[in-house]
Amino acid sequence: MYLKSLYVKNFRNFRAIELDFEPGRNLILGDNGVGKTNLVEIVYFLSTFGSFRTYDDRDLLHFGESFFVVSGEYGDVEVKVRYSDEKEVFINGVKKRRLRDGFGTIPVIAFTSGDLDIVNGSPARRRRFMDIGISLYRRPYIEMLSLYNRAWRQRNSWLNQVKTGRELGAVEVWEEQLSRYASPIIKARVEHVNKLIDYAIPLFYSLTGQELKISYKEGGDYSNLGEQLRKMRDREIERGYTLYGPHRDDIVFWVDNHPAKTVASFGTKRALTVSLRMAQARILTEVRGEEPIIILDEIIGELDKERIGSLSKLMSEYEQVLIATAREDIRWGGNFNVYRIENKNGAPVIKKDN
Repeated sequence: MYLKSLYVKNFRNFRAIELDFEPGRNLILGDNGVGKTNLVEIVYFLSTFGSFRTYDDRDLLHFGESFFVVSGEYGDVEVKVRYSDEKEVFINGVKKRRLRDGFGTIPVIAFTSGDLDIVNGSPARRRRFMDIGISLYRRPYIEMLSLYNRAWRQRNSWLNQVKTGRELGAVEVWEEQLSRYASPIIKARVEHVNKLIDYAIPLFYSLTGQELKISYKEGGDYSNLGEQLRKMRDREIERGYTLYGPHRDDIVFWVDNHPAKTVASFGTKRALTVSLRMAQARILTEVRGEEPIIILDEIIGELDKERIGSLSKLMSEYEQVLIATAREDIRWGGNFNVYRIENKNGAPVIKKDN
C-alpha cells in the first residue's frame, strides 16, 4: 500500500494544500527554505503523531494560527490528526480514545539529517530510536513504556522528597511496578536489537566494506531488578534519581573494532545511520507483512556518488519513497514522480511535473 493523498491546513508554512501522491519514487524538489522538509514531516507525523524535528507540537502551527489539521489516505484507510492544545486522532472518521491506538497505522521510516544523533547523541536518543521502531509494529509496547515511565517518575519523586527530610509512604509499590514493567520492555528491545544486527551489519558492509558490531547495553542487573533497587536505595536517595533500569539502557556501535561515536568519520556515521534505518524498514516489512513508506530528507547531498548508487538499489525494494532534496542531479535509473515546491508571494506552491 502507499500514501494516495494528503490534506494539510495550518501546518508549518502550509496554509492549505491538497496533494495526490503516486507509488514509486517521488522526488520533492525546491530551494532551501520553501517547505520540502515540512512536507515529508507531515507524512511522518501521520504515522507517529510527532515530528522528527521538535518535541513541541506548537512549533508545527502556521504562524498566528491556533490549530492545524493533517490527513492522509493510505490504501483504504484515512488517518486524520487535529491539534489545538491537544491532539485528536481519527481513523476512518472514528476518534481514537488514546493516541497509541492509532500509532503506526501508516508505517513510515524516515531518514533525516538528525539521524546522526543516533550515533553522536545521548543514550536517550538511541533509546528513542529503539522505542519508536518497536512501537511501529508492537503497540502494547507503548503502554508498557508509559506505565514504566510513570512508576519511574513516581519513584524519583519519592527519592527527592526523602532526600529533603520528608517521611513518606512505602516506596516498594513503585519498585514492584518498575520490575514488572521493565521485563517486557527489555525483552522487546533485545529482540529488536537482534533484528537490527541481522539486517544492519550486512547493509553497512555493502555500503562501506567495513565491519560493524552492535550491542545492547543494559542499565543494570536485570536478573532481579527489584532486589537491586532495594540495595541501591540509600545511594539513590543521595542522588535523587533511579540509577538502574531500562531508562538507562543504550546501544553501542563499533566500526572495525573502534567505537563509532568517537572514531568514525562523518561519511561512515552517515552510512551507519542509513543502515540502521534500512534495517528498521526491513523489520517492519518482516513483522507487519507490509512495506513502510520511506522518507529521505536532505541526506542525499551528504552521500558520495557510490553510496547514492547503493542506496538507490536498496530503495527499489519499497513501493513508495519520498525524497526531499534541492539537488536536480540525483535521478538514478528509473522513473520519478517529480513535485516542485516554489515560493509564490510568501506562500509555498506545489506543482507536479507532467
